[in-house]
Amino acid sequence: MISLKQKMLNLLHETVAYYSIDPIKLRSRSSDNCFYSPVNSGQPDSKGCAIGRLIEDEDLKKELDQLQEEWSVNIRELLTDRQFENVTKQLPEYLLQFPPIFLNELQILHDTNGHWNINGLTDRGLNAVAEIESWIEEYEETPV
Repeated sequence: MISLKQKMLNLLHETVAYYSIDPIKLRSRSSDNCFYSPVNSGQPDSKGCAIGRLIEDEDLKKELDQLQEEWSVNIRELLTDRQFENVTKQLPEYLLQFPPIFLNELQILHDTNGHWNINGLTDRGLNAVAEIESWIEEYEETPV
């Protein structure tokens, strides 16, 4: 069985590999905004933002974009604030296994323009990945 730490590392590295192929086309951004749905970003080659690409339901991605626009809410807040419970119940179980803070850091890595250039991660982006890796290393799983 793969540990949660290993799953987080795998997702982090897979996310970096995915967006490094072509950050401009794949990062699901439009002007200053990031979108769960590539439809809303006008980036048809993208599968969505770092969290959005893990969600298959396009209507749910659009709903998350609307919440982000109306409430300026990030994925950590969506997962921890009871007022969004009706939406978070719709998220795939795969996504819900991860700590909200990890998903938020993954999203920040994706969203921050200074982390990416046309070739992939910048030095600043590499530093952000190293910080997330360190956080994962120190993460202690709590029994359910």
